[in-house]
Amino acid sequence: MVEIKSFASIYTPILFQKQVLSYLRAAKVKTGLLINFGNVSCSIKRFSV
Repeated sequence: MVEIKSFASIYTPILFQKQVLSYLRAAKVKTGLLINFGNVSCSIKRFSV
């Protein structure tokens, strides 16, 4: 699963992290990515349940 966001912060807000984890559990998928295009450079964070 891939979740794409655009927020201007170096750190990923807890709300977005919990949202990705909820999506993973609901879809019964083990791993997912949260991609942020809001910074100067793209940041990618990997999550697993």
